Amino acid sequence: MFKQTLSKALDKFRCGFRRFAIFDLCAVAVAALFVLENHDAIREATQVKMSLGIFWGALAGVFAQLLCEWRAWPHRRLLVGAVTAMVGSLGCWFWFTLVEGSPSGRLWGMLYFGTCFSLVAASVAVLYRVADERTLVSRLMLNALGINTVMLIFVASQMLCILAFDKLVVPVPPRLYGDVAGASWILILSIGFLSFLPGRERDDGASDRAAAFFFWLLLPAALILLGILYLYLGKIAWTRTMPSGELNWFGSVALAVYVFFWLALRDSSRPFFRLFVRWGWALLLPVLAAQVVGIVIRYRAYGLSTPRLAGMVTLSFGVVALILAAWNRRPHSLFVFIAIAGIVFTVTPLNIVDVPIRNQEARLKAALSRCGLLDGDTLSLKPNVQIPEADAKIIVGAWRYLANADSSWGWVLRHGGQGLRPTVWHRQTFAVGLHQTVSSLCRARNVGGVSLPLLLGLDENKLDGKRNRADFGSMLFRLPREETVPIAGYARLRLLDAWRVRCEPRAGRWVVVLSEQGTHEKEEFDITDCVMRILDVGKCNGRVLGDRTFDVRTADVVWPLRTGMALVVTELRASGPIGEKPASICLLRCAVVTNAEVKELHGNGP
Repeated sequence: MFKQTLSKALDKFRCGFRRFAIFDLCAVAVAALFVLENHDAIREATQVKMSLGIFWGALAGVFAQLLCEWRAWPHRRLLVGAVTAMVGSLGCWFWFTLVEGSPSGRLWGMLYFGTCFSLVAASVAVLYRVADERTLVSRLMLNALGINTVMLIFVASQMLCILAFDKLVVPVPPRLYGDVAGASWILILSIGFLSFLPGRERDDGASDRAAAFFFWLLLPAALILLGILYLYLGKIAWTRTMPSGELNWFGSVALAVYVFFWLALRDSSRPFFRLFVRWGWALLLPVLAAQVVGIVIRYRAYGLSTPRLAGMVTLSFGVVALILAAWNRRPHSLFVFIAIAGIVFTVTPLNIVDVPIRNQEARLKAALSRCGLLDGDTLSLKPNVQIPEADAKIIVGAWRYLANADSSWGWVLRHGGQGLRPTVWHRQTFAVGLHQTVSSLCRARNVGGVSLPLLLGLDENKLDGKRNRADFGSMLFRLPREETVPIAGYARLRLLDAWRVRCEPRAGRWVVVLSEQGTHEKEEFDITDCVMRILDVGKCNGRVLGDRTFDVRTADVVWPLRTGMALVVTELRASGPIGEKPASICLLRCAVVTNAEVKELHGNGP
């Protein structure tokens, strides 16, 4: 029995390997890039960008392969190879040229990952036409669980063998562990999952049994969660108050569990399963209605933000699934909707970055107009103007969002004459209506050194005590990996554990605190000039600009502490409110060089 099962699995793997041979070559290329980067043969940024480009092409190739199988098109291998090469090349160009140095990295990242998300959804939609749709989701779930289990067992066994060889025979380079683990994870998960992707063959019944097992495993928790949600709705009805930010997460989990059951069990041979998925959607309607009411309340109070709009789009997937379940329609349409939505809300001007910008701009303009502070598009300051609290909250919230937005569209205010004038930014057109923009003014979070709320005499912290995550950022300064640091005049190198070196702000100065291993002794040194010299590399005037990465020079990484002793810092992170001085400095990779005798080397080092 075991021999027959193993033989069947190997035959299926061989067929799947031939079926997705071009994707498998892409996986091998990504694994090779990982190993090369692990041995410093190429830069980390190069490896990441090339891997992302290849991944884009590989997903497009999978979609083309399934489309060819569905439509029975000839010259399948040639077409799939051409699509993979073209989209993969476009992806590499995308990351190496367009995104490099762009201040709108979040916009371009949304475009890339949005198209990847749509390609996956479109592939599943086409797979419904190729494989047995009755058990497709169950087979995909069983496939994923099986491949993950195989991967964990294989990697664990290989790590054990390498460890035994390292300890008992000959020491091996530590990077070998990373090579084996990373390459195995890439190859086994990707190649294995696709190799066992369902085709036109019929299911042997294993997926039905797996789906039934998970149904009985999750059903008690699902029913308890649904009961708790009903109690929560009863509490809302009794108190006539709508608490914010609590219902949506739990309601979305309950909705996701039902959608999974609907996809996996809608054509089950068991009457109870069919009854549950056929009418279970009705139990979720009160919860869904409360979620919609909560979203409307938060929208009216705070407007749109990228996370809020993304949550709305995700919730729409569940709404479409409930509609299809109520009408007893096939689930193929759900994945078509997800694929289309992924394109619409990431590639078009309706994307989840730009739409909140325009919404917050409209809220800000409306609030200023109601207060009589807007003359056309010019802010007209008036003495002793009284701003209602509701409008003051809108002004503070909308201004904070707009000032921190890194997007292609924006409403930035500048000093002009007696007031502040909106400006139209320079835009570089690319693809279908998307734009790239220089948003340094937006990142500054101020107008002539003064924020708009402060200019109007509004207390930002009092009106909006819950700070937006977009108000905070961190900048990474690092020496490129291929660079070496010449240490002249020092005889010893002492590697430092990260927790033994601490950088603290004191009275406007930066102080580094070094602690010795095995003792309570500490040494403190003023490193303000060294920190500011590195911050000047990013031309940020010592202020946090957001999530940026800068390459530093070797001349800036050796910090003299005292005679015969220096700190070598090859990676530093500065964090804090955007547009303000860094609130914290973290020395991620550093070492001490000295002329004094060192009794032992310790620490993980850079």
